[in-house]
Amino acid sequence: MSISSESEDATRTGPRAGAEIGCADSARLTAAFVNGGLERQAVRLLHSHLDTCEECRTDYRVSLEAAGRLGASLRESKLAPEGREDSTERNKRIVALAAAVGKRKKRPFALRALLLTAGMVFAAGWIAKMMDFPNPAEVFWVQGEVGVGEATLGSESEGEQLIASNWCWTGANSRARVEVEDTVLDLESGTQVQLENRKKLKFRLRSGTLVADGPCEVLTIKGVVRIHSGVASISLRGRQLVVENRGGEVEYFSSMGSHPILQGDPPFIVD
Repeated sequence: MSISSESEDATRTGPRAGAEIGCADSARLTAAFVNGGLERQAVRLLHSHLDTCEECRTDYRVSLEAAGRLGASLRESKLAPEGREDSTERNKRIVALAAAVGKRKKRPFALRALLLTAGMVFAAGWIAKMMDFPNPAEVFWVQGEVGVGEATLGSESEGEQLIASNWCWTGANSRARVEVEDTVLDLESGTQVQLENRKKLKFRLRSGTLVADGPCEVLTIKGVVRIHSGVASISLRGRQLVVENRGGEVEYFSSMGSHPILQGDPPFIVD
């Protein structure tokens, strides 16, 4: 079956009002999504079809799970102390992993090809681990040098999706904003944040300062800060954690127990 002109247009420029797609078109848009090249309007078009088609929804989840496995393997190879793998050997391993995932259940040839394509694309570092398809977290450039995974944002950027396990970072004298549903994170300069869990909205702060407005958890080497509501500033410089409640319900957790951080209290410091 050929892909309709509507889905081809959606991949490039976004869907027209009232446009609908079929299952073959859904597979095409899913491939573009894991490639990281699908625009926001096209994402909405894809999700509109997934809301009504259980089979495509299952295939979508399998594709993202496969990409997540491949991305995790690639991340491990990048962190290996001996250095990166030879590109030929790495590509062979990616193909083998994608094929293994595709064989778990017999599927049409088009889907197996999609899984293989997703594996090769994730050689560039794109990772996805969403078990369902809520709205993605998005990163917006504010100032200076900002990056998401392998992508670098600039003043012309409309926004970049932050997928589970990807890192977002800001350089010196730089700022960025992460938006997901009712929660906003403002990242100050020299900050590194990872989306740890999209469904429960957990972030991992490696270094720097962020201001979180809305419910979420922030994991650090010194413990966990849970923002039930309101706004809090969280800073990790070296091994010192500083948390300030700027208006809301904020709590700190560690192996020693929990500690509420009240509005108006001095900054809570963990050395």
